[in-house]
Amino acid sequence: AQQMPPRFGAGPQPATAMEAVAAFKAATGVTRLTNVVEIRGTGGAPTPAVWTVVVHDAASPTRLSEYSVRGSRVEDRRPCQLYYPKRVPEGYFDYGKVAVDSAAAFRAADREAGIARIGFDFIDYRLRCREFSDDPIWDVTMRTADGVALGTVSISNKTGKVLRAVWT
Repeated sequence: AQQMPPRFGAGPQPATAMEAVAAFKAATGVTRLTNVVEIRGTGGAPTPAVWTVVVHDAASPTRLSEYSVRGSRVEDRRPCQLYYPKRVPEGYFDYGKVAVDSAAAFRAADREAGIARIGFDFIDYRLRCREFSDDPIWDVTMRTADGVALGTVSISNKTGKVLRAVWT
């Protein structure tokens, strides 16, 4: 079989969520990450260029800090403004429980989109706590080039199986 030459201007692939968390842990010196609110990435085709890690931080004025991770480096740290006081996080989870990476979540969501005959241009990822639980789940939202949401697939972090698919 012939190998395809690399695309013009194609650089290294962006990091998966697990690779981004490994970079976050290395940059912050955290060895065990037990207080995660969410890990999100937007505009993935299929992998986002930047992952945002939101964790509980008692020193932050909002009690939550968010870190932007691009590849293997943390680019930014700031108080998270997405939650308090307007809404409360679903919960906190231990990153040690994460068994399914964003690449596997993409494959499951892409399979569901194929079954539903939905074409999409890019994906938004969110690893969050499942309601009334401390188990993390993936919410993968497929979007058009204009940013219109076509549907969201929720994926079990334990098994990688689809829990629910909602198409618009």
